[in-house]
Amino acid sequence: MPKVHFVKAARKDYPGDRVLKGESYYWWKFRYGSKLRSKTRPKPSQLTQSEYIACLCKWEENRLVNHGDSFETVIEAIDSRLEEIENLRDQQEENRNNIPLQLQGGPVAELLLERWEHLDDLWTTLDAFKSDVERANDDDGSLVSDDLINELNDIYYSM
Repeated sequence: MPKVHFVKAARKDYPGDRVLKGESYYWWKFRYGSKLRSKTRPKPSQLTQSEYIACLCKWEENRLVNHGDSFETVIEAIDSRLEEIENLRDQQEENRNNIPLQLQGGPVAELLLERWEHLDDLWTTLDAFKSDVERANDDDGSLVSDDLINELNDIYYSM
């Protein structure tokens, strides 16, 4: 992960990054890459070059549901996240299948298999939780209880 630097006042304009002379900004640089700049502190998903880790970080940065959401909103959010997990899981499997046969037992292949298994477990747990939410829904449009939201957050952030 790159080190993030804070600059109190830019010495010149950086039009590509929308930073004007005199404005404060953050910058960071990946190995063999150019400087990246932002007026706001970068999120963890911006500080990695791994698509897998960036995706997990984005999930943590964006709350799945909030207190006061309806059952329908929660179920839609879970469905959306299940689809994202399935796509990422399929991507890990595809990456593993693209490794040459001689390297199938190597550390990269094992890492991809561990990621796939982790995402599969997460998908299974979240799908089971969705079934619980659907059973708890009494079809009157009432709000989801705080207990269900806390349980979902426990599942979701235990990744």
